[in-house]
Amino acid sequence: MKQDERQELISNLLGTLTSREQQILSMYFGLRGLERCSVEEIGEVFDITKRSVKRIKNRGVLKMIYRVTKLGNPTYAELASHIDKDLIDSCIKDRGRLYDKFMNLLIDPSEG
Repeated sequence: MKQDERQELISNLLGTLTSREQQILSMYFGLRGLERCSVEEIGEVFDITKRSVKRIKNRGVLKMIYRVTKLGNPTYAELASHIDKDLIDSCIKDRGRLYDKFMNLLIDPSEG
């Protein structure tokens, strides 16, 4: 899958999230043409705590994991086909510790 196709699919997936989840994930992971921002920077933009930023980010990533792996959409399944299934299962079970790794692999498979 070409990088521009990958970015378009990720953008489509982001569109299924709440507006705040979309904005925070885009800022945190540098999606949709945005520069990567720290949790602190995002918190300042939204006037929320770092803990709230992390909670919203993790909730959005978990939704993306489910959409990519559980909905049975072959296009989205291809998007994550290179990601280790154990990582995906661990993300779901551990509730957050591995979310960043999942998203970084989703965005750029060469990081694996």
